[in-house]
Amino acid sequence: MRTLRPEPPQHRDPVVLFIAGSFRSGSTVLDNLLGQIEGFASVGELRSLWHNGLLEGRICGCGRHVRDCDFWTEVLTTGFGDDQPAPRIVTELQDAHLRTRPRQLLGLRRAAAGEAPAGLRRYLSIIETTYRAIGAVAGADVIVDSSKVPADAYALLTLSELDVYVLHLVRDPRAVAYSSARAKPSPDDPNSASMITQRPFRTAVGWTVWNGVLERMVRPAAGPRFMRLRYEDFASDPRSATSRILDFAGAGDRELPFVGERTVRFGLTHGPSGNPDRLARGTSEIRLSEGWRDGMSGGARLAATIPALPLMGAYGYRLGRGG
Repeated sequence: MRTLRPEPPQHRDPVVLFIAGSFRSGSTVLDNLLGQIEGFASVGELRSLWHNGLLEGRICGCGRHVRDCDFWTEVLTTGFGDDQPAPRIVTELQDAHLRTRPRQLLGLRRAAAGEAPAGLRRYLSIIETTYRAIGAVAGADVIVDSSKVPADAYALLTLSELDVYVLHLVRDPRAVAYSSARAKPSPDDPNSASMITQRPFRTAVGWTVWNGVLERMVRPAAGPRFMRLRYEDFASDPRSATSRILDFAGAGDRELPFVGERTVRFGLTHGPSGNPDRLARGTSEIRLSEGWRDGMSGGARLAATIPALPLMGAYGYRLGRGG
């Protein structure tokens, strides 16, 4: 099968740029933007490849079903040959070891101490092989994975064989809650016509837990390979933010994909599932959307604020509608 791009340099392992943070944090547009940079491969929420992509038959970012996508077919063949892991088994391993819950987090702590259970070791072997195959097939030396889950980020940092950088993307919890409460079409989901919605309080609890785990576990483990970026700062000055990300990942000499001050020409990517915005093509302007300021009721704002108070101040988010 034809290789989609020239093969990357063989003298170095691929860099994995893992975008971590809450859902509806703006990771899709950032992931897709980075995927337009030479030598970068955007694979969206890679953790969803096995369940959403291969089991459920979701649509790839290229517009074809994941099962029929030449890119993913070649990745799996390159990485595993005729011994490809069963998607259901991989999904079960994720559920058993990579959820942001106390039992799984304790297991990850043990893994960092060299005591990883067999199931977690098996999963990490699969994901490492997958990353390497993506780099070979895409001709990329930087792989952008926007799976977001803190447990995934921490687990990847236990792999000494991979060059993992964690980009912690933070968005105002009220904006996240406002977005999560609104139904958004999901054209590739056979089980639902729209993305999952959540009430503001539940969204804010999840926002606090996930960002808290990133601060208390992932950040110390990553050390200098951890960078926090507020979505609001990215959307306000996307050029500057993108330049900082490239410097962080050791790829500062790449040309930025902007065709205007704030405008990017988005091309084909291969995210196996996630926000339908990953299917967008053509020229688009990056702008800050803050509909929550006028569109959110006082009660919903309060519900989205109270659980998030411990971290809001640390991230520079102020109380009140003005933020």
